[in-house]
Amino acid sequence: MPELSQGAWIVVGAVLFGVVALPVLALSRRRRARNTRVMVRPTQGKNTVPKIRDFRDWLLEQTPPYILVSGAKASARYYIGYLDGVAAVIAKKDGADPETMVVKGVAALEAMRLLGDPGQRDSQLEEGLNLLAQALLTSPGQKGRADGMADAEVAAKTANLHDVAYFERYATHFEFKFANAATPMPMATDPAAVG
Repeated sequence: MPELSQGAWIVVGAVLFGVVALPVLALSRRRRARNTRVMVRPTQGKNTVPKIRDFRDWLLEQTPPYILVSGAKASARYYIGYLDGVAAVIAKKDGADPETMVVKGVAALEAMRLLGDPGQRDSQLEEGLNLLAQALLTSPGQKGRADGMADAEVAAKTANLHDVAYFERYATHFEFKFANAATPMPMATDPAAVG
């Protein structure tokens, strides 16, 4: 066997390193990337987030503006918990996991809007998820989530998330009457109907 120079050994070592170590590193990166991805399976819940956004917009239209003003932390926590509870029911009905970041994203952004620091609005989703988790640990947040789930269960059975008759716990909590009781809208079932 011929004797190899020091430079040749370095080349052989580099080749062996490339053959053994690089695939291992690539596989670990791939595994790590797969673990950080959070998404709804394409066949299940593809309309979930638009339905949640649509419900949020409808609920905000129904809510008197004085309820969710700056500084009303207990009201904001109840509202955020309520929205999270309704989102969980919508996700379950659609066959999506209600605990994914995608489903919780709408309530998280509302938490950021109502409870977050206006100077920190660039990192909205991450900060919003933290604020959502904190809000759900409070009594108003827990009550809101429970009320939202209870109201949405009944509304989801009728496939109508825009009928004020199904969301009386929300109005009762804030002590107001829905102004638009005569105009229920059917729940959107396809992305084109959700604007």
